[in-house]
Amino acid sequence: MDGTRRVIQDGLLCIDKGSIVAVTATGEPVPSGFEGVPVVNTHGTIFPGLIELHNHLSYDLLRLWAVPRQYSNRGQWAGIPEYRSTISGPMKVLGRRPDLLAPLVRYVECKCLLGGTTTSQGIELFSNAGARRFYRGIVRNVEQTNDPNLPEAGTRIPDVDANDAESFLARISQKKCYLLHLAEGLDKNRAQPFPELAVQAWSLGDCSIIGGNSLRCPAKRRLRGYGR
Repeated sequence: MDGTRRVIQDGLLCIDKGSIVAVTATGEPVPSGFEGVPVVNTHGTIFPGLIELHNHLSYDLLRLWAVPRQYSNRGQWAGIPEYRSTISGPMKVLGRRPDLLAPLVRYVECKCLLGGTTTSQGIELFSNAGARRFYRGIVRNVEQTNDPNLPEAGTRIPDVDANDAESFLARISQKKCYLLHLAEGLDKNRAQPFPELAVQAWSLGDCSIIGGNSLRCPAKRRLRGYGR
């Protein structure tokens, strides 16, 4: 498709330094500078790729969990027996088997592609942080891009508490983007980090923050507290 969502049955995709410059039908004029560029025939169809900003990829091997009841925050279900036996337990076993991690990664990446996702995140396992080395395959990962033109994002799962605010600020200053779990729940326990941090005023600097609930804090915005 072009910028107006017109589907082009026979067309050209003009790319410069990793960015799409134009989409044209075959025979139409190409942008200046592309006149002598060689044409690579893909012999296929080019689709837009979806960007997934919150996943734990290795866990996509498992079946969907039949949650036994409704919870008001994420800290309530992580330690229950059902979760340990069906989610964390199996992944702990797999995380300790390097011979199984490579095929696991290829499988979950294929699931991404079949759903239209070409860029994702969430490449570490609690039982094996070294699992990230296997994610150099068929899906681009924002945490490990191996591309100097695509800065890598940082991640954080635990909430940020007041005692950790300064070190957290130091970490995000080293990244252009940070992905974190943020306010995942409905009760006062999930809101507690906000008033705890509100006593400090600090700036996000140049780092964009993207939370697990899709809250985005724009770059260089002065904040009172965290995640506003």
